[in-house]
Amino acid sequence: MAEYATLSEALPRQQLPSPPSRPSDAAAEPMAASKQYRVKNVDMKGRIIHVGFLEVSEIGVTFSFEHYPAEAIHWPLNCIRRYGVNAVTGVLALEVGRRAPTGEGHFGFRADEADEICTVLDHFTSSSGRLWQV
Repeated sequence: MAEYATLSEALPRQQLPSPPSRPSDAAAEPMAASKQYRVKNVDMKGRIIHVGFLEVSEIGVTFSFEHYPAEAIHWPLNCIRRYGVNAVTGVLALEVGRRAPTGEGHFGFRADEADEICTVLDHFTSSSGRLWQV
């Protein structure tokens, strides 16, 4: 089983990208507003690495650090390969590809609303990425 990458290892602090601005196409079909959840970034053993907020929107998933809200990591939806919730631990797992700003990796998040986060991701993705049984 692959190890979860930690957000600290994924990008040095000075290289953290800011999320892209939302597209402003008036002719586009209206989408539901983005949802934000309080989460804990965890490693494979369940140890808390970072605490922050995970925002899921039609442009991607963004993790904002609780104590450094200006610093955020954004994964566009097209970079998210698979996602799911571990039925035993309740950890939301994201697998991102090599074109993601963080590079290829697995990221784990503990959240009370992990199942809801997957449902919102299903809503924003054209084909369900929840084919991954965690």
